[in-house]
Amino acid sequence: MNELFDIFGIGDTTDGFSRYQAFGYPRNPFREAGLGTAGDGGPFYTGHIRKELKEIQDWVADVYGGKSLQPLSLVGNIGAGKSRILKYLRRHLSNLPRNRMVASDILLLSDTGFARASVGGTVLTAIERTPVPWAESPPSETNILPIVWAIVTSKNRPEDPNGPLFRALHRVQLSSSNTERIRGASLISRWLQRDYLSSKEAQTIGLTRRIDWEGELIHVIGDLLRYAMQINVLSNFFLFIDQLEDLFRPTFSELRRSRILTDLRGLVDEIDDGAPLGLCLAWTPDFVSDNRYPNNGVDAQFRRSYEALYARMNRRKVTLSLLGYDDALPFGKEWVESLHEEQGFNRQKQPDLAELVQRAWTELQRQKRLFPGGNFTATPRDLLTELASAVDRLVDE
Repeated sequence: MNELFDIFGIGDTTDGFSRYQAFGYPRNPFREAGLGTAGDGGPFYTGHIRKELKEIQDWVADVYGGKSLQPLSLVGNIGAGKSRILKYLRRHLSNLPRNRMVASDILLLSDTGFARASVGGTVLTAIERTPVPWAESPPSETNILPIVWAIVTSKNRPEDPNGPLFRALHRVQLSSSNTERIRGASLISRWLQRDYLSSKEAQTIGLTRRIDWEGELIHVIGDLLRYAMQINVLSNFFLFIDQLEDLFRPTFSELRRSRILTDLRGLVDEIDDGAPLGLCLAWTPDFVSDNRYPNNGVDAQFRRSYEALYARMNRRKVTLSLLGYDDALPFGKEWVESLHEEQGFNRQKQPDLAELVQRAWTELQRQKRLFPGGNFTATPRDLLTELASAVDRLVDE
C-alpha cells in the first residue's frame, strides 16, 4: 500500500503481512487500529494516578452507599484521561448490583444544542435516555419517561405529597384504571419536557403553568428525583457531564455561560437538599479559548466569575497527575504487551523499548509539549502519539 494513502494507520496488509511484523509487531502497538492515537481504547496505564483513582472509587462508593452526595470534580489536562475514566465509571456502574441505581450516558452541556444548551435540559436528556430496569417499562408507543412510569406504577406512597409535581404524581398513582394512569403519566412526561398542554390537559394533572427552561426546571427535576427516592423507586442517579471547558469557548456568550453555570449551582443546591444525584463534572483547567490571554484559563475564569459554584465543586476534587519520565517506559510496555496474542508478535525482533521511549520523550521536549514544574511531565495522549510516530519512523527507515 502506498504510504501516502495509509489513511487509517493500518499499514500494508497485503497477504495478511503488516510492515511492522519485521520489527516484531503485528501493527503499530501505540495506535489503535483505525482509531488514531487518541487513546480512546487499548490499555489503560494507571501507575501515575493510583491515588486519584482511589479517590474516585471512594466517591462512587459513598454515593452508591448513600453516605455522601457531594458532587465530584474530575480535572485534568487535555489528553490526561478524563473521558476514559468516565467511560470506565459508566461501564462499571452498569455491572454493579442495581440497588435501584442508574447511571447516565456521558453527556456534554451542548448535547441539547448550543442555542438551547441548559443544565436542566441536559439532566432531562439523561432522564429520558435512562431506563429503570427493576421497574415495569412504559407502555410501548408512548412518550412516558421511564422514571415517571416507575413512580406512578409503584405501590409505595410519599409521606407528604407537597408541591405541584408531587401532587400530580400522587394523583396519577391513585388512578382508578390503567388507561387513566397511562394518560396521566403521559401528560406529566410531556409537561416535564415542556411540550404544549391544552388547558384541559394541564388541569387534568394540576400542572397549569409551563416550566421555565432555566432556573425553574432544575428545582422540578430535583423534586422528581426526591419523589422517586421517597417511594423507594430510586436510590441514586449518577450523572456524568464531560468537557465543561466548552462553556468557555466563543460559542457561548458571557450571559449564556452565566445562566448555565447559575443553573449548575442550582443543581448542586438540589443535591444538598436531598436530590439523589451523584454528579460528576469533568473539565480542563488550563484550557484557553483566546491565546492572547494565556493566564485566563478555565480554572481562573471559573474561580473569578463563578465563585459560589467553584467553591461547591471544590468540596471533592480530583486533579489527574501526568506521566513523568519514570512512567514512560512501563506505559509503553503495557501497550506493547497488549498485542502479545496477535499474529506477528515477536519479542526477539522488537526494538529496544527504552530507546523508543527516549526518542519519543526527546521529541516531545523539542516540540515544547512537556509540562514543566519540578520534573517534566506529559499527557498519556501526547506520549502515545509520539511513541506511534517513533515506531513509524523506525519502520520507514
